[in-house]
Amino acid sequence: MINYYFLPMSMSILMTLISNSWIIMWMGMELNLMSILPLMNKNKSNKSIECSMKYFLIQSFSSLLLIFLLSNTLIFKMSSMFPLEMTLFFKMGLMPFHFWYPDLFTKMSWNISSIMFTMQKLAPLWMLSIFLTNNMLLHNIIIMNLLVSSLGMWNEKNIQKLMAFSSISHSSWMMSSMMFSKFWWMMYWSIYTLSLLPVLYFFKQMNLLTMNQFLSINMTPWTKMMIFLNLLSLGGYPPLLGFIPKWFILLMLNNKLLLLMMTLLSSFSLYIYMKMWILSLLISKNISLKKMNLPMYMPMIILLSTFLWMMI
Repeated sequence: MINYYFLPMSMSILMTLISNSWIIMWMGMELNLMSILPLMNKNKSNKSIECSMKYFLIQSFSSLLLIFLLSNTLIFKMSSMFPLEMTLFFKMGLMPFHFWYPDLFTKMSWNISSIMFTMQKLAPLWMLSIFLTNNMLLHNIIIMNLLVSSLGMWNEKNIQKLMAFSSISHSSWMMSSMMFSKFWWMMYWSIYTLSLLPVLYFFKQMNLLTMNQFLSINMTPWTKMMIFLNLLSLGGYPPLLGFIPKWFILLMLNNKLLLLMMTLLSSFSLYIYMKMWILSLLISKNISLKKMNLPMYMPMIILLSTFLWMMI
C-alpha cells in the first residue's frame, strides 16, 4: 500500500517544487495531502483514524486560509508576506501553532512518522523559502521554535513526541538557512534526512516507544556505537555530518543574539540524544537482540550512513 501511494505523493511534491505558479504549488500540496491520508489509515484502528482525521482538518483549514491569502496577494498586490508565513507555520506545526504537532505522532506508526518528518516537509518549506522575509520578527520566531522544541524534549518520555519536537528544532535551522539561499536549506534537509532515517528505522525494528525501553534492549557494542554516531550527527556534534550545515549557518549569521541562542539551544537537544545512548548502556539481560526481531542487515545500513558522514 505504501508503494501504491508513494508515486502520487512524490509527484505532488515534485509538482510544487518545479512550478512557478503559487496556485499550482497549492494544488501540489493538496494532492500530497490526499496521498498521505490513506497511508495513515492503513491499520484501520481507532488511533489511526483519529490521527488522520485530525491531520486532515488542520491541513484543510490551513490550505483554505492559504489559498485565500494567495488570492488576495495576487489580486490586491499585498506587500506583506507575514500572513502567508504564519499560515505555512501552522501547516508545518511550527511555533506559535505547534500545539497539534507532537501529539499527532503518538498515534502514528514509525513508517508514517518517517514520511512526515522528511518528505512532508519539502513542499511547505519550498513555499516558505519563497515568502520568507529576513527581519527581526523572523529571528524571534526561530528562537521561540528552538526554545519550545528544547523544553518539549527535556522531560519527554515518549520517543515519537520527542522526535516531533526535534523536527521542530531542525525546521528552525532550515528557516535560518533560508535567509541566505535555497541551496542551504535544501542541503540541510538532505543531511537531516540522511541522519534521521537510520535512527527511525532502528526505533521501528526495536519497537521503541518510550525512553525507559532503552533499558531493556541488549545490543552488541558496535551496534551501540553506530546508533550513538547517528544520534550525535542528528544533534549536530562535530565533526559528524549533521554538524556541517549548522556550522555554515552559524558562520553566515550576522545577528549575534540569534547565533548565541541557536548554539545554546542546539546543545540542549544534543544532550537529549546523548541521554538515549546512555540509557542504552544500562541494559538488561532479560531481552535479547534476537527476541526483538532485529534484521541482520539493519546495523549495516547504520554503518554505511556513518561512513558517509566521515567521507564528508
